Amino acid sequence: MSTQNSSLKKKAGLPPGSLVYVGPEKAEKVTMTEISFSATKFDKKEIKEISECTGCKNEDQVAWLQVDGVHDTDLVGSIGEQFDLDPLMLEDIVNTKHRPKEEEFSNCLFFCLKMIDIDKDKKSLIYQQFNLVLSKNYLISFQENKSDIFNSFISRIENSKGEIRKAKEDYIFYRLIDTLVDNYFTAADYLDDLFNDLEDRVIQNNDKDTRIEVFKLKKELQTMIRLIYPVREAIYNVMSNDNDYINDVTAKYFKDLYQHITQITETLNTQNETINSFVDLYMAMVSNKMNEIMKFLTMFATVFIPLTFIAGIYGMNFKIMPELNWKHGYLYVWILMIVIIIGFLIYFRKKKWL
Repeated sequence: MSTQNSSLKKKAGLPPGSLVYVGPEKAEKVTMTEISFSATKFDKKEIKEISECTGCKNEDQVAWLQVDGVHDTDLVGSIGEQFDLDPLMLEDIVNTKHRPKEEEFSNCLFFCLKMIDIDKDKKSLIYQQFNLVLSKNYLISFQENKSDIFNSFISRIENSKGEIRKAKEDYIFYRLIDTLVDNYFTAADYLDDLFNDLEDRVIQNNDKDTRIEVFKLKKELQTMIRLIYPVREAIYNVMSNDNDYINDVTAKYFKDLYQHITQITETLNTQNETINSFVDLYMAMVSNKMNEIMKFLTMFATVFIPLTFIAGIYGMNFKIMPELNWKHGYLYVWILMIVIIIGFLIYFRKKKWL
């Protein structure tokens, strides 16, 4: 977090379009992979320099450039120069904390959203930035970290399954977003499993560990809601706005995608209500436990107040106290005290306080 804050401080005061990486500090090398295909051929190669990217120069095929890592601002700047990308777009690409959005520029369509992975060991979700740049002759994807989430999709293109090899860049653009949205369902289902497990634990046990898990899960859910809601807005903009990069057929797919993201947001809203009920239930159980403790202490004090009163009277140092001369005075006081204790216990029992 301190590294990210220092990056934001460096960015402060710089002119718009200045490339300053905002995100966790990284040392690994950024890799670039060019995938180009048509109905009759498929080619996939790793490139070292952006000048080696030649697929976009052939209008008879689809060219997709995968960039894994955005912390190398010099490389991102070189890609921007090669494809004539707007500096403001490049600024958003190197900012891994940027809000998901859709924006149309003069020569391309820009889409920014989050990839979500599951860390089952820590019972948490991992978020990373994913950016797409769609033009008439090419598609560029920028991933914050290298991921295998699109491997099956790439294999499908390579093996020429279905009509995908006849598709254009806008359809690949749609399929990449659709893959990430499908992964949102997986993340939502994982949170739902955690909810079900936690619900039983909240009812059976309200210890400190359970409380920590409830609030941790609540924070995780709120983060996911905050990051997915803008994606729905961005998909709606792609679906409803006329542009030169999405054809009518692909636009229909985005309508279906919008329904999917709406379903996810509704699921998250339901989960949010559930986790809020967990918090209310936990607080109610804590309150009830505190009431039980207070009730016990009150009954304890109620029993001993009269006993303390009796002991206080006969502990006074007056010479003339008739009871002090009684032969069995000590025994009588004990009998009185025991009768008082038993009387209170019977009364509490009738009131069902015991």
